[in-house]
Amino acid sequence: MPQPGKWWIGLPILAGIIYLAGDSLTRRIEIDLSNRAAQLLAEEKGALDGAEVVANGRDIAISGVVLSAPGRDKALLAIGQMDGARAALDQTRPVETVHPFALKIERAGLRVTLEGDIPLGGERDRLRKELSVQGLEIIDHSRYAEGAPAVFPELAGFAARRLAEMDPGVATLSDDALSLTGDALPEIDLEKLIAAAKSPPEGARIEKLEIYPPRVSPYGWSAARKGEMIALEGFVPSGEARTHVIEKAGAIAAGAGVSDAMRIGAGAPSGDFLGAVDVALTELGKLASGKVALSDAGLSVEGAGRTNVLAATIEEDVKATLPRGFSLTKIEIVGGAASPYLFAATLKDGTLTLTGYIPDAAARDEIRALARKGAPGAAVTDELKLAGGAPRNFAQAVAAALPGLARLSSGALTFSDNGVALKGEAPFEGAAADIGRRLASALPQGFASAAQLTARNPGPPLDAAERRKAIDDALANATPLFDEADASLQDSATPTLDALAAILLRSPGATFEIVGHVGGPGIEEINRGLAKQRAQAVIDRLTALGVDPSVLAPSGVAGEAQGRAAIEVIAK
Repeated sequence: MPQPGKWWIGLPILAGIIYLAGDSLTRRIEIDLSNRAAQLLAEEKGALDGAEVVANGRDIAISGVVLSAPGRDKALLAIGQMDGARAALDQTRPVETVHPFALKIERAGLRVTLEGDIPLGGERDRLRKELSVQGLEIIDHSRYAEGAPAVFPELAGFAARRLAEMDPGVATLSDDALSLTGDALPEIDLEKLIAAAKSPPEGARIEKLEIYPPRVSPYGWSAARKGEMIALEGFVPSGEARTHVIEKAGAIAAGAGVSDAMRIGAGAPSGDFLGAVDVALTELGKLASGKVALSDAGLSVEGAGRTNVLAATIEEDVKATLPRGFSLTKIEIVGGAASPYLFAATLKDGTLTLTGYIPDAAARDEIRALARKGAPGAAVTDELKLAGGAPRNFAQAVAAALPGLARLSSGALTFSDNGVALKGEAPFEGAAADIGRRLASALPQGFASAAQLTARNPGPPLDAAERRKAIDDALANATPLFDEADASLQDSATPTLDALAAILLRSPGATFEIVGHVGGPGIEEINRGLAKQRAQAVIDRLTALGVDPSVLAPSGVAGEAQGRAAIEVIAK
């Protein structure tokens, strides 16, 4: 039932709704006015520094430091004339004159923070450009002020250039005085940085200078000898240590020049670091060329020994003389010249053993890889020693001769200087002759070869079923015989062709069609021609291996073959 006497109960609620609606509308008006005023103020570039716009109702207050009074006045006039604005309130302030005139530039990583005073007239932009060119991110909390001495802008640029070589680092400017503290970057020469920091612009002075060596990890040092020069690089703990190392290198060099690119750094390993450097330089003196290097407490030695200096001798000396806490982590020394220069690869009972000399680690790795590739079922045992004195193109000659050994069931490949001998058992007579020819033609100029090979009997004749299975097995296990769109046989085709030749030699009375295949896109006639060329290449190789050419006929098919060999062998 209605109660007319209590109508007043809803008045507070209604008043609240009206208040909130009005407050919301006022807030939207203030935001709109602030945004439009800020846009107008931004159009007057360089008028204010640290400009702020605050709307209170329809009154708009402008604050900041005045850099251009005409620009400020123009902005205030435009803001006061905006639709909806009642008044533009000037709360700006003039540029202060400060004393002392102070600026702090602090670097941490790739970030630089500016705090304090900056002169008018574009000095802030110049300083920011100086820092940004160095790839540094700038956080700018500086403020414009007056009262800077004339040398202040130049001194700020000087400080920025020093901080480019430090991390962390702090430059504090106060009028004409500069304090500089922090760590040098690892790639910077500390002594040169300190010398540069001691020479500020004319009219300025250094109040405090505390620049420390960079903390380096890993702590690296090295000395390399090439010809009549010893080159020193890396880090040493102090200027005194640097002098000591240079003098020691000069004594080892015995008249050779010494170049110094060492830098001072903190973080040297505990123990007698200079003692370890002395040991390293002593061993460098035993090398005709090479390098010794310390990485933290680990020493590596590599290079070529002088005449009659063996790698084993250097290794024993290093281990006996290194200070406690240091160790030999790597040694790769080519001993003095070996004569005669010997190498042997022996294949027996499923093991390929490498002995003798090899010129360098890269050649050793190459020969091991070729041995594993050429004899994939054999275990490779490496007993090679690094030694100088190899004939020219020695590693290439070994690489050229190894494939012949891989075709034998057992045998030995030996080098004595430029003489090469291959002995062993070939799978059949035609293969023995082919291996000898290929060895002679593959060796670099200046090497002479002698092949003393016997041949196994390829086996009893095969009936049709045995022949078909043997051919299918040989092709199923084949690697691709040709490169794509090419009719030249790859080196990797040799095992497959040896196997096919052995089968055909055990097939008296049979004739064979060698069918080449070329699949993929292209003109059918051209593909068929290329396929026939592939078939002929196989026939030529089989003929060289002793198969009667009259039992072989080539043909080509424009289409893919089963398996990867890209050929078929069809018995007639």
